[in-house]
Amino acid sequence: MLLHYLKTYRCLLILDNAETLLLAEDPIGRYRADYEDYGQLIKQVGEVAHQSCLLLTSREKPQELILMDGPTRPVRSLILKGLDIQAGKQIIAELGDFTASEEDWRELIGLYDGNPLALQLVSKHILEVFFGSIAEFLKEGKP
Repeated sequence: MLLHYLKTYRCLLILDNAETLLLAEDPIGRYRADYEDYGQLIKQVGEVAHQSCLLLTSREKPQELILMDGPTRPVRSLILKGLDIQAGKQIIAELGDFTASEEDWRELIGLYDGNPLALQLVSKHILEVFFGSIAEFLKEGKP
């Protein structure tokens, strides 16, 4: 039924955080138990002609996408890089007053791969629990 709608109407189907469907850090991109049907869905959406778009966000690539991805293939991948140190510092500094050495900044931003949302969330935690001290957070509070 979903494929019917994707063919009949222009739809945007979004699967956000698709890595949660996959086995953790599996280099082949296999699915967790009871999530294998998502692989079939992704495969069919990539193989069947339609006028819609599936947007999948993930830190890991499902195995079905590996074979269908390419400049002339039905699937396109865009790899997003995290923020650099300067941009990461700017995102964090907008939330409050922080104290940190240059190495602390590098470590914190690297710890979260420059992910802007993750940096905002951890920054709020650092303000509330460690009174803005990034060094203290890195010593005691990091995951």
